[in-house]
This record gives sequence, structure tokens and C-alpha cells, in this order.
Amino acid sequence: MDRGSEREHIARERDWAIVMAADTEHTPGDEADDLAGQARTGVAEAVARQLARGAARLAPSALLATLCTGALLPIALADPEQVAVVGLTEIVGGVGVNVLSDVIRNAVEALRRRTGAAALSTEQLESELAGRLEQMLSEDTTQGRLLRSQLAAMVREIGAVEVALRAALESGNREVQAGLAEAFGTLGVQFAEFGFLLTSLDQAAEEIQLTLRRHDAEHRSDRERMRRQSVELLLIREELAALRHGRPAGHGEDHSRRWRHGPPYRGLLTFEADHGPVFHGREQATAALVDKLAERLAAPSIALFTGASGVGKSSLLRAGLLPALARGLLPAPGSERWPHLLLTPTRAPLDELAVHLAAVGRSDLLAVRHALEQGQAHMVVRQAVLAAGGEHGADGARAVIVVDQFEEVFTLAEETGQGRPFIAALAAAAGIPAGPGGSPPALVVIGVRGDFLDRCAAYPALVEAMTGGQSVLGPMNVSELRRAIVGPAAAAGLELEPGLTDLVLRDLGSGDGYGAGALPLLSQAMLATWENRDGDRLTIAGYGAGGGVGDAVRTRAEAVFTALDAEGQALTRRLFQRMTVVSPDGRAARRRVSRTELNGLSERPGVVDAILEAFAGRRLLVLGEESVEIAHDCLLEAWPRLRGWLDDDKTGRLLEGRLLDAAEAWQGHGEDGAFLFRGPQLAAARQRFADNELHAALGPHGQRFLAASVRARSRRVLAAASAAVLLVVALGAAGLGLQVRSSAIERGNQIASRQLAELAGTIRKGDPAAALHLSLVADRIAPTVESRAALYASDARPYPIILAGHTDRVRNVVYSHDGRLLATSGIDKTVRLWDTHDLSQPAPLAVLHSDGPATLAFSKDDHVLVAQTRDTLWVWDVTDSSRPVLKASRPSPSNPWTGVASSPGALVLASVGDMGRVRLWNVGKPADPVVMTTLVPSPVEVYAVAFSPDGQTLATGSGATGGGGPGTARVRLWNVADPRRPVLVVTLKADSVMSLTFSPDGRLLAAGGTIGALKVWDITKPHSPKTIEVLNAPTSKGAVNAVAFAPSGNTFVTADGTGTVSLWNSNDLSRGFTVDRDRFPTSTGVNSVAFSPSGQVVASGDDENVKLWRHPSATLPGSIGASQVSTWGRAFSPDGKLIITHVRTGSDRLQVQIWDVTDPRHPLPGAALPAPWVRAAFMRRSRTLVTQSEDFSAVALWDVRDPRRPVRLCSFPSGGDAPSVTPDERALAVGNAFNTIIWDVTDTRGPTATATIPAEHGTPTFLDDDTLMIREGQGLRLWDVRDRHKPTPAGAISPQEVVDGLAFEKGTRLLAVWTDTFGVKLWDVSDIWHPVQHGNVDREALSVRVSSIDFVDKHTLAVATDNDARLSLWDVRDPAKPRRISVLPSDGEITNLQVSADGRMAFQTGAALLGSGRAYLWDVSDPGAPQDLGSLPEADALEFSPDGRTIAIEQPDATLRGTGIILMDSDSESIHRYLCSLHPRPLSRDQWEQLVGGIHAYEKPCP
Repeated sequence: MDRGSEREHIARERDWAIVMAADTEHTPGDEADDLAGQARTGVAEAVARQLARGAARLAPSALLATLCTGALLPIALADPEQVAVVGLTEIVGGVGVNVLSDVIRNAVEALRRRTGAAALSTEQLESELAGRLEQMLSEDTTQGRLLRSQLAAMVREIGAVEVALRAALESGNREVQAGLAEAFGTLGVQFAEFGFLLTSLDQAAEEIQLTLRRHDAEHRSDRERMRRQSVELLLIREELAALRHGRPAGHGEDHSRRWRHGPPYRGLLTFEADHGPVFHGREQATAALVDKLAERLAAPSIALFTGASGVGKSSLLRAGLLPALARGLLPAPGSERWPHLLLTPTRAPLDELAVHLAAVGRSDLLAVRHALEQGQAHMVVRQAVLAAGGEHGADGARAVIVVDQFEEVFTLAEETGQGRPFIAALAAAAGIPAGPGGSPPALVVIGVRGDFLDRCAAYPALVEAMTGGQSVLGPMNVSELRRAIVGPAAAAGLELEPGLTDLVLRDLGSGDGYGAGALPLLSQAMLATWENRDGDRLTIAGYGAGGGVGDAVRTRAEAVFTALDAEGQALTRRLFQRMTVVSPDGRAARRRVSRTELNGLSERPGVVDAILEAFAGRRLLVLGEESVEIAHDCLLEAWPRLRGWLDDDKTGRLLEGRLLDAAEAWQGHGEDGAFLFRGPQLAAARQRFADNELHAALGPHGQRFLAASVRARSRRVLAAASAAVLLVVALGAAGLGLQVRSSAIERGNQIASRQLAELAGTIRKGDPAAALHLSLVADRIAPTVESRAALYASDARPYPIILAGHTDRVRNVVYSHDGRLLATSGIDKTVRLWDTHDLSQPAPLAVLHSDGPATLAFSKDDHVLVAQTRDTLWVWDVTDSSRPVLKASRPSPSNPWTGVASSPGALVLASVGDMGRVRLWNVGKPADPVVMTTLVPSPVEVYAVAFSPDGQTLATGSGATGGGGPGTARVRLWNVADPRRPVLVVTLKADSVMSLTFSPDGRLLAAGGTIGALKVWDITKPHSPKTIEVLNAPTSKGAVNAVAFAPSGNTFVTADGTGTVSLWNSNDLSRGFTVDRDRFPTSTGVNSVAFSPSGQVVASGDDENVKLWRHPSATLPGSIGASQVSTWGRAFSPDGKLIITHVRTGSDRLQVQIWDVTDPRHPLPGAALPAPWVRAAFMRRSRTLVTQSEDFSAVALWDVRDPRRPVRLCSFPSGGDAPSVTPDERALAVGNAFNTIIWDVTDTRGPTATATIPAEHGTPTFLDDDTLMIREGQGLRLWDVRDRHKPTPAGAISPQEVVDGLAFEKGTRLLAVWTDTFGVKLWDVSDIWHPVQHGNVDREALSVRVSSIDFVDKHTLAVATDNDARLSLWDVRDPAKPRRISVLPSDGEITNLQVSADGRMAFQTGAALLGSGRAYLWDVSDPGAPQDLGSLPEADALEFSPDGRTIAIEQPDATLRGTGIILMDSDSESIHRYLCSLHPRPLSRDQWEQLVGGIHAYEKPCP
């Protein structure tokens, strides 16, 4: 029976007469139903008899035997001869009852023989039958299996699971209920026949919950009893969930789930959802709150959850309620998949709600915010549910909105006026139907401090929640507090010293029991005890050392405070006063404050942060990325010093709080004058803050706000005093004055913009991060040609993302194999893990501690991180990278360089030892690494080790011998196919070796050493390696500390002690490697460098920072066209979603690579075409690639609709020239040394050659579907190819001239051709039989030498000339008299010209004498007045996407791996937005002043 059928069956059967169904109707004459009813009653009575005997728990088989005996007794007590026929067949369901019938008969007969009585008592027969059933249940015989099958059928048929559950519920005995769940779970595991029990029990529990909800509404008198049972059912379902996940209740500690994520006690910090394993003592309260929320399914309104401060409301909501809902404990189908929103109101609660709803619903934030203001919260929430749930967002699905610390609506939000609309929005979401079914779209729970309930009473929606949906969380009782002490310790595997728990409870209590504030004091005291633990024991001595319950909070706070100097203590008072707020009724509450605001309280850099870190380290403050807040309200009372500060001058503090909130609102709304103080409020503020000390306490933001309020008042007074005069003056002069002033400001901004852009250009190579800041500011204050050029340059230049955290020099950086993790180590003896899967926002994950600077290595599966320090080998399990687990640390003496490497092919690790040794470790068991063998390659120290990619070869690098000198260091290659018996393969000479690395394909080995030593070998033949030349090798005296290859294998980077990170490239190994030393500018020594597996990022480590170097724009390896081969089509597919590149592989072979560029910022690699197809271009209309073989002898067509799985459609011979395809893609022409062949490719899988045209060295080009143009001798010949089998020669174009280039405009049928001799000629080819030459473009105007031409639109021809470096636009409406209408300047020879598909943007490149040329972008939508859009980065080639939005720019150093393509947005405004989305690191104000001076006032790079 499937789940749905079984649910229906239970629903049909649940109304029969059992303990809770006495009113069930019985139909006389229905014998089958009568027997089934008797069986169910028997089950219920069996449970009752066990309880009467005091047997709360039975073994699983005994429990099943008891329940089945209860069901069978009514039949067994009847005539034994009728058992099989009348009784069993009816209640077993027809699966066969022979075995069960025999068991009953044998039991009856045995009893009669033993007792000699004809009539048997119920007790006698129950005992005999239960014993026989229990014995046979565990038998692995045919009879035993048949019996289990028949009993399982009976249990299903009569609904025994639900009957037993109802009886257990009626008893109110939790031990019985838990035993029932545990027994059913065990039976399902032991016997396949009873695998349905656990599911049936869960379904029955859910069905009974629903029934109880209905009964609760109908029978108010039974409300409390039913609620208790519902809560108990939730607890049962919790236990069932534990059983499903392999955690049988009551079966001892599960060491695999031991808490290893820091202290098991949270102190004053709130428990979060992931602290479930150590959240104990509130199980009953959690179940009660879930039950209260379940009431809201049928009676929509807000559920209000309250309690005194310190009672644990926030922790219960976060670590209790939300995880329980996620486990599906709410009795509603699919509720475990409903979206959950957890928020605190902050000072702008409506904004906060909008942010969460927009995130869940993937909606526009401003649209959501507007809808909330318009009273459409119920519709917004419904939309979010649908968006978040997919098919689960259908009828009945809701969102769960949990608002913690709701009192912030009254303490923080009054100044913004968002409190009332926020409450209205919650009420609408919880109470107004939306969508099918007529139910509201959300369940809303608000958690509010009890002392703010009177404030809630002022809002009708909250009054309803208070009267009908309020839950009150009281103080913990003694058993709950005991669990809060013992539970976390057990979860963490800690032992409690006998007597400690009782001592804590004694200190915590009073004559009146345990108060509401007991919990945070308990948690803080236990945290202090944990910090003073003795190994794995929590001791009474440790409890006393931490200050005990009565003094834990005060002791910790005072310890931090007294350690500060006098200035720090005074500043601490101001910090804590700023982090609190006094509400209008005089109550003190915590206030979340920005770090910027607090840092403004001191002029000494770093002082505020140091104080905050000190208090946070003792868990008294919570530090966010941008905000700070006090950890718990209890600190306001438990620390007498703070309480004294807050009691002083509450009225003044209230005014200060209001002023600071208003200042924040003023700044957040663009310094809108509507938010300034005025009237009595301003007068009171001026009076109070006239005192210098109090004025200083306001900080910069508050001071600016107060000054602006005073200035605004002065302006108002002046305006009122001279209104008439000002009116007259304004009428006469305002317009002119404003106009002049506006023009002056605009001109000043334009000048500053140009200067900043030029400054950015001068520093870009040395400091790309600063150049990016200047470029963004320049473009924002005034978009100019220079600022746009600066943006394009920054978008194409690698810049560093700074990872700060180490407090001393960074020693090592290493990526995981999947690139999602970066591990770094430092001299500060820490190892840090970083999340690098999002290149724009890498995030810190964990900090590990070792006994010294370490070299790092990941295992092949990235689950293990190994670190070798000078003394120790450390092994961590980083499967959960945010919570690494130390698996082992082993003594492993090394030298100061501490090299380590992990084999990619096996669980083998190599670590550098001392005295010239290298240890090979087996780390197959991370918790028990074992040394397999020790190599002694050299009597001198070994400084570096590296495994080849296949794991078969180990390279070791030893120091110089014999006093040093050229060739005295050694690199040895070892065959480690059997790591227990390494074999030396070859010894290589080097000047120095401090770093080693293999190329990804294993062909190359690079070594770096002291005094700039660098060497590369080709080890394709390991026994006879060849040295690869390194051109322009380092001349630096700094050591080459690290070498790292890019994934391509033909590029590597080196890092040296002088701060130079160099990039080395080779497209031809026979020519060696060349260097680019300007790619990654640094100012201090770099100790380590690594390529990300994608090759998109280079990580380097210097003094205290890790830098991730990346291009903002996406970069692709390779070139747009095949090297030294003219392309015949486009690199972009017609829909612009694919691009093909031509890449040089590590083996120096050309390869065509397909990329998905649907999102040009995040291209996805497709397939690479196999050899020999090394040149490619797209057809004009479809995703069909035309490719040419490496030797030009063949052409192939490919279907690349799926870029990951290209399909070769056909191939046919080619003569060598680039092929040309008709616009309709039905014909293809290809030329060779003797003729041109036309192929019919209508059937792309079976092309046929239709005609051969004699044409020596002819290069064919289709002008349209019916016209082919072929170079013929010195001119061009047109061919009529309407009949593809019989092409006919038509007219000739420039027959006496050598044509160097042409452009064709299909709309006007105008053909422009140019030659070195005659310049540009215009031909009308409307009649291909009689082409007409109309005229020449003025040769004198063109300065003779033409380099490129193209049509901008139907009537405009662009002509590039290389001797005067200009591009001129010509109006050719009258082809006989072309007219030059504009000239665009350049700074060098123009070699290429591209026009976007819509004709609005012309793109030209200016070639320099050496290397690549610059590229220029123009808007030529109005050819008579073209607009300069700025220069683009240097380029070898370029191409627009079909829609013109993306430019593919080929550069020799476009990628971190060398030659490649930059995919750049053609719109500078889009680039500006994208660069800001990367959160660039800004210059400090001091750095700005030093760099920019008086050019412009300081501005952040992005608003």
C-alpha cells in the first residue's frame, strides 16, 4: 500500500471504537466490521493492561506480540474450529492465515491440556499466545516468515498502529509513547515485513494531530488536554525523525555526531539554527510553540511569543522553532518546504521586510517596498511563496515569517515612522487571504520582551494576537536547567565533575526559584567553566575560576575594562552608551550601531576596533561586518559599571539617541533637509551639546547633522527677515546666476574628471586598485572621453582583491582542486580558509592554529588539508570548511622552509624533513597518518617537493653543495609508483632550488631559487630531460620563492623576495619562455603564489595580505581568428550566445574551443573540436560551424546547438582558401590553386559538389544567395549562381587593378573596392551583368593609402587611411559624388575596422610600431557628428557581438595565462555598474590626499 492509500485507509478506520472513539456507530449484521472493531478494541485493551502492570517499555518483539495478541484474543476465545474461517480471514485481508491459525489452535489446545479446563481465562490465553508469537517472530524459518507476513497484514488491516498510538496518548505516559516509537522503528529495521510501521506511525501521528485540531475547535472543554497530547505527538515525531537519521533514542552517545565547533555553551550570545546539537532544555517549549503556530493554520492572525528579558526567546525561535518547522513538525502537508524568513526590525523594519521578501521571491526590491507601502503585503508574500516553492508553492503553501526582538519597533523605528506600516504589513500577511484556498499567505510569529507588551496593546492587530495567539515563555524549571547544563557537555563529549551541576543550580536559584534572568547567567557561567576546563572535564575549580553564576558576566566585562588604559576606559564608556538607547518611557535597550559611527569617536586609528574586539572575544559584543551590538540585554543589568553609565542623565541620553537616529536617516536619504532638527527639538539639542565633551561624543555624523540643522535654521531666519528683498532679487537674477554657477560647476567637474582619468592611467600598471578607484570617481563626477577610456582600461586590467586577516607575513597559499577553497598560512602561526567560489566576494571561513609557519597541501578529494611546520605535521578534515576538524598532529622535524606536497594519484603525502630527509606519509586514514618511508636525497637540506600530476613521480629540490655556485644545487626525480620503495630516476643540476612545480600535463618541471635562479625542464622523457630556455631570466637578487603553472601548461608565474610577481609565457617551447613583469605589481616580498584551477585568478601572499588577482571582465584563452589565417566568418554565433576561440594547447597545437557566453561576464566552456579541425567560424543564421583542417585540405560542418556536445555533420575536400557561405546557408564555395568548387549544403549531412569554376588562386565571396564574386587575375569577376550546377560568368569589377579590400552594402547593392593605386571606387552591382562604376572617393582627401573600409549604414562608408592615421566618413547617397562628412582621428596606422550590427558604433584599431595597437570606440549614429566614446585597451583583433553590446578584444596578455580574449561590455555605464558590484577596495583619505591632492575632494569609488 502506498503512502496515499495508507493515509486514506487510516482516515477510514480512525473513527472505530477504541479508547478515544466511544461514540463509533456499529452496524448490526456486518460481521467483518464487527470482528475488526473487536480486534482494535483488543489492541487498546492490551496497551491498557501493560500500563496497569507497570510495564512502560517492552522489547520490540514483545510489544508486537502483545498488540497482536490483544487483536486475536476475541477470536481465540471463540470456537477454535471456526478461527481460520470466520475470524482470521476477515481481519488479515486474504493473504493466508494457515500459520497464524495453527498458532492460535496450538495455544488453546496446550492450555487446555495443561489446565484441564474447557473454558480458558483471558489472562491465561493472552500469556500463552503472546509467548508463542514472540518466540516465532524472531525465527528465521519459513514458518516464522509466514507468521510475520500474516501479522503485518493484520496490523495494516485493522489499523493497529493508530490504535496503539491513541491508547499511548490517552495514558499521558511519555515513557510509553517514546517506547512505542522506538519499538516500531526497531521492528522496521529488523524485519522487512514491518518496514511500514515507522511511516504508518508518523502518518497516524499527523492524522491524529489534525483530528485533535478539529476536536479542539468543537470541544473547548477538552482544550488543554488535547493541546498537551498534541505537544506530546510533536515530541514523538521528533523522536521518529531521530530514528530515521540513525539516532535511536536512548541508545547512548553517538560519537560520530559529537559537537566540535567551539564552546558548547553560548554565553550571552544567541543560539542559532546550527547550534541545535547543544541547544537543550527547551524541547517542551519548542513543541508548544509549534502547536500554537499550528492553531494559526485554521485561525489566521499573528502569533505573539513573549517572555521576560533573558528567558531565551531569541534562542528558542532560532534554534528551536525554525529547525522544528524545517523538520516538518507543523501538521500541514509539505510544511517542511515552506520558506522561512527570520528578521529583526532594526530602525527601518519595513525596509528589512522588503529585503527578505525580495530575496525569497527573487523580485525587484523597490517594487516590493512600494507594494508593502500600498498595503499589498499579502500579495507580495504570496508571490514570494510561489517563486520560492516551484511546484510546492501551490495551494496551501505559506511563508513563515519570524520577527525576533520585536521591541526594536518601539525603541529604534519611531524616528523613521516605519513601525506602524510594518505591523500592518505583518497583519495583512497573516490574515488576508491570497491565492486559491482562501488562506493567508503567511504564518507570522513575533518575539517581544514582556516589558513591551503594553506598547503592543496600542495596535489592534497585536491586541488580537495578545488575546488569541499569545504564548508566554517562562523561566526554566529545575529539570530544564539541568538539561541546559548536562546536554551541551554530553554533546561535546565532556565529563562533568560530580556535584558541579547541583552547585550551579544552587547558586542560580533563590528562595523564589529560578528567575527569568537565570538562563544567560547560567550560560555565561558555564562558558567560563568550559574555558577553565581540565582536559575534557568541567570541574568545580574551573567553575569557581570563572566567577560562578553570580559573577561571571561582571568578571568578564571588568577583566576587559580594567586591562585598558585611562583613555581606553573613557572611550569604552562612550562606545557602550552609543550602543544603547533610551526609549521615551525611560527603558534602556540595546542598539545596533555601524562600525563607522563608532570609529568616529576616536581620532586614533585602530583603537575603537581593538576595544570592540576585546569585548567580543569575551562574548559580550556581537561584531558583524559593518555593525556592532551588545550580546544580550542581561549585560545592561549584570554589569554594575554599565548600569551606572546608563542611569546617568537618562533625559540627555534620550535626546542623544534621537539625534543620532535622525542623523542616520538624514544621511541615508541624501542629506534631505526634511530630516533635520528644528523648533524646540533643535533648541534642546543646541543647549545640551554646547558642552564640548558632549559635542565630541556625538561623533562626526552627529556633529555634521547638528551643524546642518543650525545652518538650516539660520537660513530660515534670514529668509523670513528679508523675504521681500530676496523675492525681488530672486525674480531678476536667479535664472542667470544659477545658470552661470551650474556651468562653472560642470566645467570644473569635467576638468577634474579628465585629470583623475589621466592620473589613473599613469598609475594603473603600478597600482591597479588605486587606478580603479580614480576611474570610477572620474566617470561619476563627469562622464568624459578620458573617464570612459579609464573605465575600459580598468575593466581589462587585473586588480587585486585583498584578503586581510593574517597579522604577519603570509607564508603559503594553495587552492583546493575544485577551486572553491583557498588555504593560506602565515608567520602568525595560523592557517586560514577562504571561500573563493564567488570571485567577486571571497569570504573567510575558518582560522586554524598551528605551532609555526606552515606549508600547505590539499588531498585529491579536497576533504583533507595538511600543514607542515618546522616541528609538526598537522592534518585537518575540511569536509565542512567552515568547521574544520583537527584529525591528527604528528612530530615531523623539518627545516625552516617546510615543504609539503600531496599526491594526486593516491593518499600519499611528501613532507620535507630535517637533515636532508623527505618523508612519505600514508594519509589514507587522516586521523592516523603513518610514515611509509624516508628518503635522504642529499646530505644538505631539502627545500622543496612536488608530485607530478599522475602521482607517479616525485621531485625533490636540495640546496647547493660545496660552498654554492652555478650548478651546485640538485633536483632529483623519483619513481614513486610504489611509495614504499621509491626509485631514483635522474638528477638535474640547478643554481639554487627553493621551489618546484610540475605543469598540469606533466611535461614541464620548473624550479626557482635564490638570487633570481629560475630553470625549466622538459621531462617528457624522464631519463633524458631537456632544458627549456628562459628568456630575460630574473636579474633580481631576491629569491624565487614560488613557481606555479597555469592550467594551460604554457604559462607560469614566479614570486620573489623583492616583491615582483612575473608572468612567463611560451606559445612555442622551442623558443623558450618570455616574461611580463608588470602584470601583478606589489611593493613587498612575495613568499607564495598559486593559480586557481580555472586559471582566472592568481593568488599571492606578501607581508600581511593575500591578494587575488583577476580581470574584472571575463577572459578567454586563445584568439578570435586562427593565427596567420584570415577568417571567413564570425567568432560569435548569430544569436550572440556562443563564441569560438582558437587556442594553443600545451603541446603547441591549435584547437577550436566553444564557449557559452549567454552571460558574457560568466562564460561557460563548451567542447573543444578534435583534430584536425583547427579553424572555424559561424554561419550567418544558425549555430552551424564551418571548420577547416590544419593542412587546409578539408572542410567540415558542425552542429553546435549544444555547445558541450558538437556533432560533426559532414566533411569534404577543400583547396586551401577560406570558404564562403551563402546568406541562406544552402551553398558553400571554396577555392584552391586552380579553381573554385561550389557545394550544395542544403543537406548538411550529405553535401554534394555541384560545379567547378576555373579560377587560378581565386578567393570566392558570396555577395548574396545568387551572386558569387571571385578574384580573377588583377580584378574581380561576378558569377550568376542561381543554377548551382551551371554557374555563369557575369560582369567584371576593376579588371586592371589589384584589389586590396572591399565592402558590400546589400540594401543599395553598392560595392566599394580599394587599391593602393587608385584609392576607393564605388560600383553599382544591381545588374551583375553590367556593373557600373559611379565614382572615386577623393584620393587627395584620403591621402592615398587606404587600410580598411566598411559600410556604417546604407549611405555611409567608413574609410581608414594609415599614412595620416584617420578614419573618414563619406556620404554615398550619390555614388557618383561621394561627400566626406566627418573625420575621426587616431594615433597610429589603422589596420582593422569593425562596425556593430546596428551600425551605431564604429570600432577601429591603431597599430603601434611594436606590439598591439590601441582601439577606439565611436558613436556614429549621426555620421555627420560622431561622438568619441573613448579608447579601448590595446588589441590585436576584435569583434562585436551581433547585438553590439559585447566586444571581444584579442590581446597578447588578455588573460592571466597570456594571449586571450576579453569580453567587454560596449556600454561604459554598464561597466561602471559592474565594477561597483565587485566592491572594489577604496583608497583611504590619506592615500587620496597623497595621490590626488587638490584635484578633487575625496569620494568613495562607488556610492
